[in-house]
Amino acid sequence: MRFRSVFFGAASRAKLGTPAQQQRFRRTYSHLQRPDSERPSFGIAFDIDGVILRGRTPIGGSPQALRRLYDADGSLKVPFLFLTNGGGVPETKRALELSELLKVQISALQVVQGHSPFRLLVSRFENELIVAIGKGEPAAVMLEYGFKKVLSIDDYAAYFNDIDPLSQYKSWGLKHLYERNYNSKGLQPKYDVYSERVKGAFVVSDPVDWGRDIQAVFPAERLGMGAFRIALESIYNCIHSSPLEYTSFGKPNPFVFKNAESILTKLVTHKCQVKETMMGEKCAFSTIYMIGDNPKVDINGAKKINNQHALQAAAASTIVFTTHAINYWTIVYLIRWDIHGFLFSQGLGYSGVKTTMNSGGTCGIVLPDATKEKVIAIKKGDAIALPFGAVTWWFNPSDAEFVGHKAGQFTNFPITGGNGIFTGFTTEFVGRAWDLTEDEAKKLVHNQTNVGIVKVKDGQGMPEPSAKDREGMVVNCLEAPLDVDIKNGGCVVVLNTKNLPLVGEVGLGADLVRLNGHAMCSPGFSCDSAYQVTYVVRGSGRVQVVGVDGKRVLETTVKGGCLFIVPRFFVVSKIADADGLEWFSIITTPNPVFTHLAGKTSVWKAISSEVLQAAFNATPEMEKLFRSKRTSDEIFFPPPK
Repeated sequence: MRFRSVFFGAASRAKLGTPAQQQRFRRTYSHLQRPDSERPSFGIAFDIDGVILRGRTPIGGSPQALRRLYDADGSLKVPFLFLTNGGGVPETKRALELSELLKVQISALQVVQGHSPFRLLVSRFENELIVAIGKGEPAAVMLEYGFKKVLSIDDYAAYFNDIDPLSQYKSWGLKHLYERNYNSKGLQPKYDVYSERVKGAFVVSDPVDWGRDIQAVFPAERLGMGAFRIALESIYNCIHSSPLEYTSFGKPNPFVFKNAESILTKLVTHKCQVKETMMGEKCAFSTIYMIGDNPKVDINGAKKINNQHALQAAAASTIVFTTHAINYWTIVYLIRWDIHGFLFSQGLGYSGVKTTMNSGGTCGIVLPDATKEKVIAIKKGDAIALPFGAVTWWFNPSDAEFVGHKAGQFTNFPITGGNGIFTGFTTEFVGRAWDLTEDEAKKLVHNQTNVGIVKVKDGQGMPEPSAKDREGMVVNCLEAPLDVDIKNGGCVVVLNTKNLPLVGEVGLGADLVRLNGHAMCSPGFSCDSAYQVTYVVRGSGRVQVVGVDGKRVLETTVKGGCLFIVPRFFVVSKIADADGLEWFSIITTPNPVFTHLAGKTSVWKAISSEVLQAAFNATPEMEKLFRSKRTSDEIFFPPPK
């Protein structure tokens, strides 16, 4: 490979930006200027570590070799640069260091570090809040490139108490230095990190405190036991041809639950023996309850062993399904409210669409800058668009179960309860904010000790819903006009900016699809690069998903309560069982558009005969047969006769 284009591309004035930058280039690179007839026909790119330097010591005669690339007057005979994956300091500082160690004049433009391409992203993130990660001077690097709002990972992490679950075990001096620097700031953030969203995290160099930095970058997921194993496995699999083999004895491994059952049996053995002797009864477990707060670990582990034993899973937090498979901070989960169940302000910082799957309840919404809440009666099939900053509460006043399906991008900020944000403030601050005495503030903040969904006291009144408040906020997918209705096939209601303009602000759309018994939904994909999060409401059927490489990535039978995700540009198709199949999909675009690969509106009907013959390597007769099929069916295909 020839590097000439790389060198001159870096030196092109057209890519240097402002006139001041161009002038600086002319000044620092004056020693490269030579008559055209004397310009060399090649350039050189040197690695640094292990080639020119070992640590801070030149290797062999590397300084003497480099000096031979210069004329006596200091101008370059052969243009060269240093190309390294290392970094962590600005190129100007690295150039000065190299000049001193190698005793030759090195320009900053001759130093290309692993993070040097970040310069190309200045136009996109120049005025956005970003975090610079790594050892050395990551924030100084990004500021020199032209980014305006930069926080180092050390400064960013210091603004959040207890973000590092392992901080109590770290005793190195660097940690105390960061704490001392943070305390000296008077607890005043350089930027409003509590409300302003970080738009980018740039890994300038490998950090020192890996665990803390990964936790700071992904604060929505609390990293605990097992994070090191994931990191170790990932690194091992990247550098070895065969995957790491290991045995994990933590939850959700079924062995852990079998062991728990064995220990419970031992604990109760003596009591049972006494009871058998006195009452003539035998003692055995009919049920073992797993109470936990992590669906992926506690609940899924209990479900695995439940196939063999009588364990039943009950999530203390009432969240029964969680996934992080879409993008940054995108969560899909199911919430169930029992009678008089009440959830307050779990939607602050949330942007998404919420749907109700069965009987109704009541919802209160306070939109950003609003002076009054909207109180909405929720019916089965309602879809509600919630923009960022909306404060919400949810209440189930009836004896029936109230189940909601929620999807979107959000940061969870419960305002009240045992983990409410005001429990983190001192009573002095709360009292001053609300004009209460410290005793009054303490009583108000700490009276509600429950977390998440709580029970409302008998007789406690709640606001009455208003029909007017539903306007512009809610679309009922069961009552809305059908966008597609195929006899014996199925029907669709699409949620978009036409019937609910607020989804444009949310950035999400949705559809409710009912597929008749044994009918098929055409293979298709989202042509606007959207993800689909599909929750099966009722019925059952088969699903196949094929990736962009032509490999089938999912083939399964689904039924009511199942949830699966279709990545962007993956093709999905479904066939309903005898009882039909109904699903609700959240789509990561407010106006979803789909391309179908079968039926009268499919792409095949628009393509010329010659192209189809060439594409399928088919005879004209086969092409005509193929084109003659599915001339009246659209999207949904009734069962074969």
